[in-house]
Amino acid sequence: MTEEKKGFTVSDKRRFTPEGETREDAPGQPESGTAGTGTADTAEQAGSAKKAEDRRDSGSGKGPELPRVNFSMFVLSLSSSVMMALGEIEDPISGKAEKNLSMARHTIDILAMLEEKTRGNLAKDEGELLTSILYDLRMAYVRAAKG
Repeated sequence: MTEEKKGFTVSDKRRFTPEGETREDAPGQPESGTAGTGTADTAEQAGSAKKAEDRRDSGSGKGPELPRVNFSMFVLSLSSSVMMALGEIEDPISGKAEKNLSMARHTIDILAMLEEKTRGNLAKDEGELLTSILYDLRMAYVRAAKG
């Protein structure tokens, strides 16, 4: 028996040269005729993205289907977290309403930072939603801190 050398091989799988030109020997390149068009790879990537989106939309069978993520849903989700931390709504896991004012303040600060960083870049209804929710949450925080 002969001894085989064990090791590894490094292969460059980048599609482009350092100058930005398409490499002829790049993996995934068509053998002939359509070199450089990238249509096969683009279609494959689009198909993979669609499959991932379908999995996300259909859920994994582990719970209720969740709504699509957009800015308004994100803000409402953070708002719900604040209300839970203020003891205004029950924790869905424990079933208890418990106060955690530091967590509530932290999440309100996150929403305030979002308002500042997105100023002028939101649709009118998104900006109004964020402003309104921040006002309501701040007032609820003051009530909870006093009581």
